[in-house]
Amino acid sequence: MPLTLTPIPGIPLIKTGDNLPNIIWIALSNNQIDLIDNDILVITQKIISKAEGRFVNLSEVQVSQKAKEISKTSNKDPRLIELILQESKEILRITTNHLIVEHRLGFVCANAGIDHSNVNM
Repeated sequence: MPLTLTPIPGIPLIKTGDNLPNIIWIALSNNQIDLIDNDILVITQKIISKAEGRFVNLSEVQVSQKAKEISKTSNKDPRLIELILQESKEILRITTNHLIVEHRLGFVCANAGIDHSNVNM
């Protein structure tokens, strides 16, 4: 069976509180795209984060001693490290500029999926 990738035009910029399933359904309908058994929708983490309002003001983050210690090794802002710790079950590896963690949801990724696009300085 061949793999076919089909973009869905017409999805607007996502804002906090948006109903993603409804927005996607409308875009599919407007583009006359029908989903069938075994179809897979790929949705970026970015629009999920936006819809959930997952933004943080770094000036409001209370930094733990552990975050301060890790910041010395990782060369990362201790406030950002604190957010990474809050989203993680376990730190698997610390390198300069990256923490490889097991996310609280069970997957392994860099910096618990946190990037500066979701952070207000």
